Amino acid sequence: MLGEIAAVTPGPYVHVGGDEALGTDPADFRAMIELATRIVAETGKTPLTWHEASVADLPRGTIGQYWGFRTGDHAERARAFADKGGRLILSPADAIYLDMKYDAETPIGLTWADGPTSVARSYDWDPAGVIPDLPEAAILGVEAPLWTETVRTLADIDLLMFPRIGSAAEAGWSPPAGSAERTWESFRERIAGLEEAWTEAGIGFHRADGIPWR
Repeated sequence: MLGEIAAVTPGPYVHVGGDEALGTDPADFRAMIELATRIVAETGKTPLTWHEASVADLPRGTIGQYWGFRTGDHAERARAFADKGGRLILSPADAIYLDMKYDAETPIGLTWADGPTSVARSYDWDPAGVIPDLPEAAILGVEAPLWTETVRTLADIDLLMFPRIGSAAEAGWSPPAGSAERTWESFRERIAGLEEAWTEAGIGFHRADGIPWR
């Protein structure tokens, strides 16, 4: 199966998962992750796993994806990927998971990532500060997942994505948080300026408090 996926994947990576295995015996977990990542590496692709998989003996250069919070006890596992010659994709759940509610009144979404994630909170983080002592060169990028347990329609997707997808883009592609080029005050004005374009494109969005919509 992994060979077939690798054959039809144009990019250099194949993600094998490796999270949510709390009921698996640790030795079995390591054996499964080592087998899956080895098979992927043998296809010529770079294996990619969630950060829990760092406990296994991974092929050198395996990429890790961090879903933990902006601060927490998962950092050591995530940093292990860099120690083994790999890099990290950052997806801190309490900042960049798009399936979180904005507030208690949001009709869809979840709250397990330390409660609802407002637009302001989704903006208030910096990739370089998530994993202590991680060299910036070891950060491959960021990813904003949108899991769909509560999603039923395309309108639901729009509601959860916009405007927080703008926070994710700015975190990944802009100067560090707190610099003159990246502040909440500037962002809230610029994101409000997209209202007309989104409306014309038929994109629904959450009219979050604290943003000067028309």
